[in-house]
Amino acid sequence: PSLSPSTAHHTDPAGFGGGSSSSSLYIALLREWRFFLCGLTSGVAQAAAFTPVDRALYLSVRDRRPFLHRQNWVDPYQGFLQTIVHRAVSGGLYFPLESLFKPVVEELLRSQDDDRPLGACAYFLAGNAAGVTNALLLHPLATVKYACWGQPAEGGRFWPVVRHIYSEGGVRPFLRGALATVMRDLTFGGLFAAIRHPMTRFALRTEREIKERIIR
Repeated sequence: PSLSPSTAHHTDPAGFGGGSSSSSLYIALLREWRFFLCGLTSGVAQAAAFTPVDRALYLSVRDRRPFLHRQNWVDPYQGFLQTIVHRAVSGGLYFPLESLFKPVVEELLRSQDDDRPLGACAYFLAGNAAGVTNALLLHPLATVKYACWGQPAEGGRFWPVVRHIYSEGGVRPFLRGALATVMRDLTFGGLFAAIRHPMTRFALRTEREIKERIIR
């Protein structure tokens, strides 16, 4: 049945007049944009809070000296721009990528005569795929970040470091350690997605029950 003008107006918040399909697309895009902004904000906050600690830990391992050694904390925000971009983009991309891969995973795993949602399994595999994609996209940037941390303050600028790394072996140095990064993000992405969604549903259900008790 066709929608009345008033119904079409309410189901199309974008105002494009396309009925429920355009409304669903608008809501989906709005949700993914919200997830991206949340991840972006989280990444920026983490970079601001943990860059000095991450850099000190890296230098303590590289130079084999105590973590609290004074030299590890000189110029603690060196390479901060690379760190903030890496963390912000990584956090911002994860949630949209997970949402993108979940229906693909469900389509691949679900049998033709079974319409039931796959639950934690689909979330786990979608998180795996999102983690791997993030790792492949951002590992070269992480390589530059660590190289900047290991340079003197005046020599740790982004593009000079990129040119120096490239001069040592072309693209290959940017991919050094990529397998370990992929395995780490694959594991974390899957576990995070599989745990996050049941906990979110539990929290929402608990909140709803509390509100119902208050109303009564």
